[in-house]
Amino acid sequence: MRAALSCARDEGGQAIVEFTLILPIFVGLIFVAIGFGITLNNYLRVTDIARVAARDAAIARFSGQADPCAAAVTAANDAAGGLTLTQDPTCTLPGGNTPGQPITVTVEVNSQNAIRNIPFMNYALPATLTSKATVLLQ
Repeated sequence: MRAALSCARDEGGQAIVEFTLILPIFVGLIFVAIGFGITLNNYLRVTDIARVAARDAAIARFSGQADPCAAAVTAANDAAGGLTLTQDPTCTLPGGNTPGQPITVTVEVNSQNAIRNIPFMNYALPATLTSKATVLLQ
């Protein structure tokens, strides 16, 4: 019986070693999840900016503006709210400036994600986010 008790070992050190091996992986996964969450939120905001700009361009003539593209630029800048547009939104009017014709507004912003500063995250998250919205002129 004494021999069986002497074979029992203290395994407290094993738990610490396993913890130190798993902790960096676990923390890395948390940073990846947070980074993708922030990027998804920014992408949803960019699609909303494009939608708002396209809608404002579609109804621009009712507010007294002759140029729907100028209305789209103004609306996108107003709706950006903290995001930095890389350039003014581009809009295309393939059928001309008459009611019923489609107008497409493209918005591009810098991905403002602090997680991108981590070295391995530069490859996982996009640097810019782009969205298009198409509506018919009213």
